[in-house]
Amino acid sequence: MDRIPTKVALTKRNIFTEDIRCVLCEEGEETVDHVFSGCGISTGVWDIVSKWCGISNYFTFSLKDVMELHNVQGMSTTHKEIVRGVIIASCWRLWKARNELIFENKVVKVVEIVADIKALTYLWYSNSNNSKGLDRENWCKLYLM
Repeated sequence: MDRIPTKVALTKRNIFTEDIRCVLCEEGEETVDHVFSGCGISTGVWDIVSKWCGISNYFTFSLKDVMELHNVQGMSTTHKEIVRGVIIASCWRLWKARNELIFENKVVKVVEIVADIKALTYLWYSNSNNSKGLDRENWCKLYLM
């Protein structure tokens, strides 16, 4: 719905920004689709996350594509639920990385973002009723079934 305050969205709302390029990659205009699927950082994150979740050869071109990652055929209901949680955590962590760079001048690497995603989703899943006693090591390898 274009409500996230990306640089392009802020410009459309008549809020001045010096440069509308993505701060993470400095290549494309900072739009929702770019930050979450077109940026080199987000592409790297989705590549690792999709492999981690057992989704091979999946490319995202928009935020809508990202939000549909969990609908891959052949996954159990539990696996889809977990992947959906991973997607939400991944989007949040990408936005946080963007904000850390803008407001704290902190450069975050793809592997650090993915490590945070794994930790966050492990905490979420281990505290849910469906945790099945997974330990952190197996979670990071996504041995779910």
